[in-house]
Amino acid sequence: VKSRNGDNIETDYSDESVICTSATVPLNITVVPDADNGCTQLDISWQGTGQEYFVQVSTADEGGWEDLEADIWVQSTTTIHTGLGPNVMRYYRVKARNYAGIETNYSGVASTYTFANTPDFASPTFTNLGMSSITVNWTANGNDDVTEYECEISTFFNYQEAIGSDVWVSTLNKTFTGLEVNTRYFARVRAKNVVGVGGTWKKLGQVYTLIEPV
Repeated sequence: VKSRNGDNIETDYSDESVICTSATVPLNITVVPDADNGCTQLDISWQGTGQEYFVQVSTADEGGWEDLEADIWVQSTTTIHTGLGPNVMRYYRVKARNYAGIETNYSGVASTYTFANTPDFASPTFTNLGMSSITVNWTANGNDDVTEYECEISTFFNYQEAIGSDVWVSTLNKTFTGLEVNTRYFARVRAKNVVGVGGTWKKLGQVYTLIEPV
């Protein structure tokens, strides 16, 4: 600021003064399993007006908070949590600070589970082959005994008109009946986590039903 008198004689400018507006508490905290590594990684995002943000994580929704990264503030409104196990729950909260370093309160809490592990090949993958039936087998790949699986087969490699969709089993195999004779079927399987979210599909290959005897 500068001033002048009645004779229009001006002063020099005053010293600069900077005042920062306050950041707002982050909103709309979202936590989702990562699209490529959802068994071991969660992606966290939010909305806010801060210059930087600080994220905490907990294994419970009340207390036990730990810094996601000790003393690390991020400037973006997204971050990731890696190195997790399959089918585990984590809770997150976020705070912001402005250019002057004045911090907000923490946000509300958001949470989710990682995906269950993607099932893997069993040996043999296909058993009990008949003219109209196939049993498909897989391994748990580290999932616990109560994990459920969705196994599909289809005559199309892209799994159009799949058989077995939306039917979940807790076994490591599934038998399909009523199939076409001497027909190729493609098989795939996936596991769901504690809250019922299906994970990544594992393609198990292809097999033919048997031909009718002559």
